[in-house]
Amino acid sequence: MLNAMCQVCSRPAGPDGGPYFWLLRSTGGPIQDGERTASPPVHVPCAAISVQLCGALRGGRYVTAWVDAAPVWGVAGVFYSPRTLKPTVSKLEYIEYGAPDARWSVAHRQVVQLHGVRPADLNAEIARLGTDRLEQEFARVAGLVGAGR
Repeated sequence: MLNAMCQVCSRPAGPDGGPYFWLLRSTGGPIQDGERTASPPVHVPCAAISVQLCGALRGGRYVTAWVDAAPVWGVAGVFYSPRTLKPTVSKLEYIEYGAPDARWSVAHRQVVQLHGVRPADLNAEIARLGTDRLEQEFARVAGLVGAGR
């Protein structure tokens, strides 16, 4: 996340300074300016692979957007009670850097805040790449993950 690496192939997800492509599980609406996420950016071809293979995204349960900037906002982690030292909930929660209770958390992921968000249509982005480029990118990703060995 810190270096804006693609969450699928771990290569730089775009040019330094963006824009970057984001693929998130749908929560009922488009990605909003100012939204926070612990999911890294993704390449368009890697997004095409993800929506086919990831059960959480299959069936159109995703949203995409181009994002101009994604500054670090905080962490997603487990928070502990200062009195009992036991976890307060069983899921990861977001907490902003510098928040008073941040010291009672164990960070698991970095969280960024998305700015300059422009909703995108994944199918249109895939079509814009063209079949030849898309096939080259699929082969590149397959080689990275060891497919076909």
